[in-house]
Amino acid sequence: MGLLEQCEAAFGTAGLYQVLDVRREASGDEIRRGYHRVSLRVHPDRAAPDRKEEATRHFQLLGKVYVVLSDQDQRALYDEQGIVDEESEALSQDRNWEEYWRLLFKKGKPIMAAGRKRDPVWEYFNEVPLPVGKTGMRAKCRHCNKEMQGLVARMKQHHEKCSFSGGSCIEDDERNMSEHAGSSGESSLTIQDSEDYPPSRSPSFSIVSELSANDSVSVTSCMSHSCSISPVAKRKKNFHHPETIIDKFMIRTGRLQKEVIDEKIARFVYATNSPFCMIENPHFINMVQSLRPGYSPPNRADVAGKLLDKVYEREIEQCAKGLEGEIVNLSLDGWSSVHNDPVVCACVTTEEGNVFLTETIDTSGNAQTAEYLHEVAVKAITNCEKKFKCLVRSLVTDNVANVSKMRRNLEESPKLITYGCSAHLMHLLAKDFSVPEIKANVVEIAKYFRNNHFAAAALKKAGGTKLTLPQDVQWNSVVDCFEHYIKNWPNLMTVCEQNSEKIDGTVTAKVLNIGLKRNVEHMLSLLKPISVALNKMQRNSCFIADAVEIWKELSEILKKEICNDRVKLQALKKRMGQALSPAHFLANILNTRYQGQTLTADEEELAMTWTSSNHPSIMPTIINFRAKGEPFKKYMFADDVLKKVTPVNWWKSLKHLDSETVEVIISLLTAIASSAGVERMFSSFGLIHSKLRNRLGPEKAGKLVFLFQIMNKQENEGEGD
Repeated sequence: MGLLEQCEAAFGTAGLYQVLDVRREASGDEIRRGYHRVSLRVHPDRAAPDRKEEATRHFQLLGKVYVVLSDQDQRALYDEQGIVDEESEALSQDRNWEEYWRLLFKKGKPIMAAGRKRDPVWEYFNEVPLPVGKTGMRAKCRHCNKEMQGLVARMKQHHEKCSFSGGSCIEDDERNMSEHAGSSGESSLTIQDSEDYPPSRSPSFSIVSELSANDSVSVTSCMSHSCSISPVAKRKKNFHHPETIIDKFMIRTGRLQKEVIDEKIARFVYATNSPFCMIENPHFINMVQSLRPGYSPPNRADVAGKLLDKVYEREIEQCAKGLEGEIVNLSLDGWSSVHNDPVVCACVTTEEGNVFLTETIDTSGNAQTAEYLHEVAVKAITNCEKKFKCLVRSLVTDNVANVSKMRRNLEESPKLITYGCSAHLMHLLAKDFSVPEIKANVVEIAKYFRNNHFAAAALKKAGGTKLTLPQDVQWNSVVDCFEHYIKNWPNLMTVCEQNSEKIDGTVTAKVLNIGLKRNVEHMLSLLKPISVALNKMQRNSCFIADAVEIWKELSEILKKEICNDRVKLQALKKRMGQALSPAHFLANILNTRYQGQTLTADEEELAMTWTSSNHPSIMPTIINFRAKGEPFKKYMFADDVLKKVTPVNWWKSLKHLDSETVEVIISLLTAIASSAGVERMFSSFGLIHSKLRNRLGPEKAGKLVFLFQIMNKQENEGEGD
């Protein structure tokens, strides 16, 4: 039985801190005092004869508990994993725990037996059990193992003569000293005090008053190499314990401790996206061994194999504990790996906006049809619910044709809400509003002033900043390009006018073209509101109820700019129609902060019709909510309540509602507006599964991305790509 099981059987608790009656954050001195206080209650010398054996067993257990909690490494292992290294030298070696206790508390008072006070000389003797029928008492010297009658006078006489140098008596000791000293009577002595030497008998040399954290004492007092040994000195004890403890000067790493350190190193590799080969770099090994002499870090195969699986499974378990029973949203999107292999990623988003990568699916060798993607989505939902023990009740994807058809096939399940990514549709709206010729002219100017050394230096000298280029994979990058152009236009014009002979004539003509500048400003007035709305939509905490408000606000702004442009008005109406479904409108109605106040009558009718067809059981609740009637109280709609309480918590507080109604409402309120969370995962994939680490498979790369994201989790959301 291990130490923890023995403590459970003896003291009724397996908690080492509870056994010593100290706090988990207790200092070393507090643990020492706790050990002293508790050990006095079970000390064998205080126990009745019929309880002595049990007291001895409990006393020994307390000593082992103190050994664990007073050792820095042992305590760290117990605190982190709740286990004890039973193979450590401190626990595996045979030890006289009463002597250990006396060394630790040598300034304390002698232990009182249950009855008459024993003579202090018994500290140096063990009582020898007598055969049945025999009377009297016999004692055995703890240092020379000589057995004698338990008469105090005789024991004191022996104790004065007994030598601690190996069990011999004073006469043999004096003879040995004379042989080593020679005719001149000179000798070189090294005196070490170990845990078996009683402090009350120590010579007049410097003695360490307390044990170290590793429960060892190593006291060395050296006499001069040439010193005269007087007759008085000869009668002093010359001792040298054969089992000197040097744990204080050594760092030992047990098997369990090595496993803990290996895992910490592996976590560092995963969190920093360091290459596996770093583990075997000589400089890294030297650094680790300087910090922990004698320890050898794991090899790259372990870090890329069993340690990766171990850490991944442990983090999955932690996520599952937080997501168990929760209603979540699933996002699906695809990309091409560094080998140009098609990969589909599945991510879940919680009501708090936390995103977790659940699965990475290699779809190479399969046609990306709606039917195949339907199988992938169903499998991803099933695996997610099994792995994280959550409930997937909404699904968001991009808006390409095959994926849109896949969503329509999934709508057959009444419990699953499917819709397209609003952020993607806003990006498409920005493309609808863009004029390719204007963008091409600005890009040409930006490229020239970025790539031509003289032009770039002249712009910098004139006080300008570096122009940016739009990126197809980065939404809103066109807006950034136009903003930098307008901001630098006065400096660009100055550079072109002052260096007309050195600047390309075509570029100069475009920079000086006032019409182009005005067109860019007009385009920016249309694209900037879309960019602001797009940034809001890409937040991990933006839900479909919020998406309705964002789209309507954007529509009002754009209609003022394009009131006479029928083409753009039709494009705006089309994208809003694609983005906002009846589920969006119903979520907006059920959101306590919006309550459908901005919806038109047609939109409200769509929401209620959809509810009647898919979830007729919740219709009475919705009607009563909108009317603010029973069972909804007036104080629940107070402005302060609606402002400080999230819509999800507001509905969860209604205990009288049936579980089906609450599940449907929470499913609508936790549906994320966009798939930007999974898009951000692709950025991490590109960082981890790069051209330099091109041998990673999709499964291993997925594990590394999951660990990288969860170990570098930040509250501030980044922008989607």
